[in-house]
Amino acid sequence: MKSLKIEANATSVAEIPNFPLISAKNAFSLQKSAIMTTLVRISTSQVDIYDLRTGKIRQIRDRRFVNNCVITPWTAFSYLITGFDSPEGEALLLHSNTMQIQGIPRLIQGRKFHSGVKFQEKTFLMGGYTHQLVKLRTCESFNGRKWTKEADMVESRSGFSSVATSTAIFALGDNTSRSIERFDGTNWRLLPFHLLYNTQNLCLTPLQAGEILVIGGGSAVTGACNEIRVQALDSEDCVLIDKLPVSDYFRCPPVEYQGNWLCIGQKGVHERRPEGWILHSKDRFCGLCGRWRCDSDCKWVRRRAICMFYQSFQRLKLI
Repeated sequence: MKSLKIEANATSVAEIPNFPLISAKNAFSLQKSAIMTTLVRISTSQVDIYDLRTGKIRQIRDRRFVNNCVITPWTAFSYLITGFDSPEGEALLLHSNTMQIQGIPRLIQGRKFHSGVKFQEKTFLMGGYTHQLVKLRTCESFNGRKWTKEADMVESRSGFSSVATSTAIFALGDNTSRSIERFDGTNWRLLPFHLLYNTQNLCLTPLQAGEILVIGGGSAVTGACNEIRVQALDSEDCVLIDKLPVSDYFRCPPVEYQGNWLCIGQKGVHERRPEGWILHSKDRFCGLCGRWRCDSDCKWVRRRAICMFYQSFQRLKLI
């Protein structure tokens, strides 16, 4: 895989202790020194937090968490969670370092199966379904204190993916469409070309060359994909550059940590190392020391042997 550099844009910012609904502008002043050190995945009744520094996994259980919730990075250690079934329009702030959940103002428009990105010191939420299953094209933004209505998209979209560069937001695809829209901070416009491949559950990040990296994706209709492609933002050009070890669906952008790329999907954490991609799945999680990266980097060789025996014993019990 050729060397790719993630664009330095508004995706991750710095840790702000005791987050008192601060403005995003203050958070962005520390953006250059911030490093995302966690991966967060939401599922039914729980949120999984994968710590990249310690290799440990922590969980927060709450009945409000459902699969149609959307997690959007806010600071390096906090995430906005939206898309709850009940109450409609609820929004929460998750602090991954303290494992605390904080309530924030409700959305202007209740929505689920939508998409969210960080752009120009704000978090933008776009599209989705209402609770009456009406597809939306509305858009709103959060500045740290309140939600503000933004310009509507050209097309209604749900279950789609989005990515923000330093100058624009791109909304890609839908469960029925392959079109791409661009938001310049004021208005949305359709681009004169379409996606050639998957249109849902994509793992996206902008590249410095005016392109975006597209990892995996797919739907229940098309099936999951393991391809990694570079998509141009001015044409339909889409080049295959690598493949994941298994096909997977994604809901969050990748994270670059200590020279390796990591992205979290339904099947586990995919990590790009010099020797290639590897998958940290639940089958490989260490049952004793509680680590999801307990392989060659485990300092306790004896404990590692015990963990492997423990995992084998657990599998035998299930047979």
